[in-house]
Amino acid sequence: VILTHDSAGNHVVSWHAGDTSPVPLLDLPATFNAAAIAVHPMGQSFFIEGKTGPQSQILVANHVNGSWTQHTIYQTAADVRRLLVAPRPFEIGFNDTTNQTIESYRLFFAERLPDGVYSTRSITEDGQREYQVIGPQSTYVKIPDENEDPTPNFVPSVLPESFHPDGHLLIWEDGNGCFQQLAYAGNNWDKPSHVAGNPCGGSLTVTPNGAALLHWKSGVPGVAVIGDQGRTTSGQAGGYQFISTPSSVPDGKGIVGLVEKAGAQALVYVPIAVPLADVI
Repeated sequence: VILTHDSAGNHVVSWHAGDTSPVPLLDLPATFNAAAIAVHPMGQSFFIEGKTGPQSQILVANHVNGSWTQHTIYQTAADVRRLLVAPRPFEIGFNDTTNQTIESYRLFFAERLPDGVYSTRSITEDGQREYQVIGPQSTYVKIPDENEDPTPNFVPSVLPESFHPDGHLLIWEDGNGCFQQLAYAGNNWDKPSHVAGNPCGGSLTVTPNGAALLHWKSGVPGVAVIGDQGRTTSGQAGGYQFISTPSSVPDGKGIVGLVEKAGAQALVYVPIAVPLADVI
């Protein structure tokens, strides 16, 4: 799925690598300035982050009866960045009647605080049960009606970056632009730890098989594939200079990224070599 913008406003389209044209999915409100899109792991909905006037919003688009509908699930006066959806659901409660746990997928994003630093926060897929995952002590929150509060991981500033495909590791960027990771240890978050190879700058994502990292930097051709727990690094897609973070395709054999081409923006698919890339 791709966010596009033209004279008529913002839109969401679907594109399959190799197709000559995209398929329109959804026209966004004319007043909504879309900035990021993230797909639900189950594939039947997606989330769009952007602004309407001074308000940051997160919209959800659901596929109902053959068409896409949208509504707002979160709104704040603070600037919001780096929208992610965790690959696995979280336990959010217990139903005493059915004697079963209640689960929900969660969204993660950064909110800019008045002093310019960032707090990484999370809400359920319906926009409820917000809490700070990691960030300044001043913005820590307790979750109502919970026996155990979120782990108090306090750091000066933090931007969420990406999830390991298994869902147990959140990679985040600290105030110095370097990447660290936060593991989910059973029923709560663990303490921060360093990412293998200690990469800094640009963006960092995990390959679909979980075996390597893709490190992209603005102005540097291609991406660096960091493997073997940070002991090996290889350059890939060096013939392309991406202008934003490229995305891995699901089988891990290539990346799709945005480039400048003949004075316009274009999406390109580039095969890359990653150990054990062929994800089923």
